[in-house]
Amino acid sequence: ALIVLLLIPQKSIADTYPKREFRGVWFTTVWGNDWPSNPGTSNQSTQKAELLKYIDALEDLNISTICFQVRGMSDAMYQSSTLPDGLQIPWSQYLSGTNNRGVSPGWDPLAYVVQECHNRGIEVYAWINPFRWANGSTEWTTTYDKTIKNKGWLMSNGTTTVLNPGIPEVRQHITYICKDIISRYSIEGIIFDDYFYPNGGTPESSEAPDYTHWINSGTSLSFGDWRRQNVDLTIESIYNMIQETRPEVRLVAGPSPLAGASA
Repeated sequence: ALIVLLLIPQKSIADTYPKREFRGVWFTTVWGNDWPSNPGTSNQSTQKAELLKYIDALEDLNISTICFQVRGMSDAMYQSSTLPDGLQIPWSQYLSGTNNRGVSPGWDPLAYVVQECHNRGIEVYAWINPFRWANGSTEWTTTYDKTIKNKGWLMSNGTTTVLNPGIPEVRQHITYICKDIISRYSIEGIIFDDYFYPNGGTPESSEAPDYTHWINSGTSLSFGDWRRQNVDLTIESIYNMIQETRPEVRLVAGPSPLAGASA
């Protein structure tokens, strides 16, 4: 058996048994799809027990990475600090309960996930939906939400409302959010999903909610290419921030065509 093993090319062994694998799961928190099944400020022990049950099950499955959704609707599944632009991300209502957006649950789920996962040798990626603010007719009323509405940072198409990445201050705001997370939590990576800019076929006409921003930008790019560039600039800003802050943190972001005119 030893002779046979020695005859196998080393490259073949390396290909069969890679030193590192990304065996990850997406762990959804928006709408409580995966967790928590019991939102509410009085359910801390129940929520922790449910979360721990999931983490134990993933450890048994030999999962190497959990992509924990910390921002699904311009909210936070972690304790946000006050950002350099003076804004603080509100706690998610999917954690604290209906109509409780911005209400502290009394504990920090991201800190808890990082601690319990690292105890088991599991890496944690903060899963972020960068732009989405609301679906349907939802009208958030926290100080944060009122402020960004007054700033004119929001744009809607159909049932989706998003932060408008065509506004440079919005791109900087999202960069501040990512910096806050990687500076205070020992996560291994940030992963983006669903750019919602906004989805459903945003028109390329004067009826588009970002038409004036495109015209005033002075760009020579087409409307669709300008939108794609805004996503590229957002990713570039966050990447550069990571290199300056914690270069060991990995950034996983989908391609900007997701933000095209028909996205």
